[in-house]
Amino acid sequence: MPDERVLAGLVHRDPPRALPRPRVGRGGRGGGRGARRHEPVPQDHDGAGPAHRPGPEGAVTVPVITPVEVAAAALQGLVAGIFALAAFSKLRGAEDFGRFAITVRKLTMLSGPAPTAIAAVFAVVEAVTAALVAVPATARAGLWLAAALLVLFIGVVFRAVRGRVFAECGCFGDRSAVMSYPVLLRNLLFLALALAGALVGGQSGGVLTGLAGRCATLAAGLAAASVLLRGFDRATTAVLGRLHAGTPS
Repeated sequence: MPDERVLAGLVHRDPPRALPRPRVGRGGRGGGRGARRHEPVPQDHDGAGPAHRPGPEGAVTVPVITPVEVAAAALQGLVAGIFALAAFSKLRGAEDFGRFAITVRKLTMLSGPAPTAIAAVFAVVEAVTAALVAVPATARAGLWLAAALLVLFIGVVFRAVRGRVFAECGCFGDRSAVMSYPVLLRNLLFLALALAGALVGGQSGGVLTGLAGRCATLAAGLAAASVLLRGFDRATTAVLGRLHAGTPS
């Protein structure tokens, strides 16, 4: 027979307690031994579900650049380059600015200091437009301003051609052409570029990142504008030469 004290100990012994289950969640800590064997599952910021695990430390995140951003950056750079080149061609020397002032005098039929003042205002406005287009925060406003200026230029050239006013456009310094339909066509091309840039403006943030990106885009735009102007002038000369050669004397 077992001892009565042993039997009493068996009857009154407390049942074994289950280990507490660890609480899973943000900042939750489980008690007992089981909590040390389980790691909390990372949650989203709203606690709704598991979050993505971060990549290895030091990894470089490459931003995704869309075709719209590339097109917007290209148009910004090209239009900014066109207006920067036009302003620089007028303001780089007294001779170039005087040539443009003579054009303004012939077109406005004004005398005295007024044509010179108007020419200076136009050159400064072109420089401001180039600066506005080059900065992503003001690119759309600058592109709309560029489009408005080009509409004005188109009207001036059309009026000069219809009125048979013989004058240089003075747009790009020594590379300026006589007021003619090719100049009108060139301004229409520039207007199309400005309007296209205004429609997709403000979407080049992934491309124009930082000062280096903006400077690189502007430099590329200046080079592209120079190539575009030279190519247009050569194409115009070739077409007019063929037309003149095919015209009977």
